[in-house]
Amino acid sequence: MIRKFSPQPQSNTVMTQEQQLVWHYTTLTKIKIIERDPILRPFGKDGQKPAVWFSKDQTWEPTAACNHLATLADGTEQFLDMKDLFQVTGGLYRFGVLPEDAPITWEVYRSLIDPDVGQVMVDGATRLRASPDNWRASLSPIEENKWKVVQMWTEESVWKTLNRRPE
Repeated sequence: MIRKFSPQPQSNTVMTQEQQLVWHYTTLTKIKIIERDPILRPFGKDGQKPAVWFSKDQTWEPTAACNHLATLADGTEQFLDMKDLFQVTGGLYRFGVLPEDAPITWEVYRSLIDPDVGQVMVDGATRLRASPDNWRASLSPIEENKWKVVQMWTEESVWKTLNRRPE
């Protein structure tokens, strides 16, 4: 059964737990896969240890754009910012989980991989203006029952909470 994300009625109360959540940021392309199989799965490339990545940043994690380069008129390449990534991919989403569900800090993760791979990741973060101090990871899949909230970025530049319901 395919389940869809749908807007949740707005509430006047702000979830205080949200301030404590860590976030997995993603795009519409990935959300379609997650809707069919509601698990956040570890992924790794180029010598990385597969992980599900999260950020303590409560607005946006710039490394969510690490696979989205634009070629400028002068031929140089630049990573898309949040606004451009939203427009190009058709949507941005995030999954909030408790920090204990993403227990691995950057320093611990870095100790698990080749130092050169770790440096490449730090260099990429610097290029994207991201902070590895915000990064958290899980080496295990994160199942739907761990998701405290799922949100989508809106044209009004706010995160809107979504419900999940059977289709």
